Amino acid sequence: MNPEATKAGEALLRDAADQLSTTTERAKDKAKETLEVTKAKLAEAQAALTYQTRRVAELTDEYARENTWKTMGIAAGVGLIVGLLLRRR
Repeated sequence: MNPEATKAGEALLRDAADQLSTTTERAKDKAKETLEVTKAKLAEAQAALTYQTRRVAELTDEYARENTWKTMGIAAGVGLIVGLLLRRR
């Protein structure tokens, strides 16, 4: 085999390996960046959902306290319907 061709082939392999390594690092960095952005967005969504859930619970509690008899009537009606549905089975 030709020594010059061997050296050229080795150089080509080194260049390809270096390029692959650089590309892999870039992809890895991009994946890390995307993961961090996704984590931040999920944390924001969780905070918003937690806030909304608490707010709904507060409003429901307030409504139930202000409309005690209505609330008891609704609860009794729902209980009756559920009972009837379960009895049919």
